[in-house]
Amino acid sequence: MNNVLKQQIEEKIANSSNALDLSNLNLTTRDLMEAINMIRVAMPVLKELDISGNPGIVELPGNIASLPFLERLNASNDRLMDLPRNIGSLVNLKDLDISYNAGIDLPVQLGNLTNLQRLNLSQTLLTEIPNQIVPLVNLKALDVSNNFITDMADELDPMLQLRELNISGNPETLVIPHNLGVRLRMNVLATSPTQSADTNATMEGATQNTAQQTSQQQQSTSAFKRTGSHSNTPKAKRPKR
Repeated sequence: MNNVLKQQIEEKIANSSNALDLSNLNLTTRDLMEAINMIRVAMPVLKELDISGNPGIVELPGNIASLPFLERLNASNDRLMDLPRNIGSLVNLKDLDISYNAGIDLPVQLGNLTNLQRLNLSQTLLTEIPNQIVPLVNLKALDVSNNFITDMADELDPMLQLRELNISGNPETLVIPHNLGVRLRMNVLATSPTQSADTNATMEGATQNTAQQTSQQQQSTSAFKRTGSHSNTPKAKRPKR
């Protein structure tokens, strides 16, 4: 790391508290490794780190695990080829953005991030939903837009907390499964109406059923008012003995 870059990072660290922005600094993987060593000493409880826009970063250094309190990591628009296995030790991570890293390889240990709530895998050349993310049961928002996913079976079924799904920019043959569409309701960003057809149909059906039930209840109420115990219709007389 040259002295100018080191001074820039030191100034950023000095002027930051729990969040550090190292984006667009032309960092290399080695620079980032040295920067993390500086961070863990000066900012041991760092919660947010932005290293996006550094095409010289082709690998996330293993010493990223020395920032155990990290909750948000933005590594988008770098040139990451993979993530280190010990990424799974960042158990407090809630938001991970590794979008626009074409062909990035995801380790199995990514599934250890069980507190992760938001994951952005946009434009990473995915052809399917990675098995590595299936254990992320607390995930609430998933972005897999602008990839080449053609099928989505039951990979996302374990993610019962998932409420937002972005599949826009994938082949139009990709369709949201019915059971997932029911759970997500209308929080699906799709390329075409076909992709979210199940979701739309589910919502329309639910709306129609609600409207029918409301109409039936209103009719029943009106009928009760006309023929109920307070009606003005005279009672039938009993025959004389």
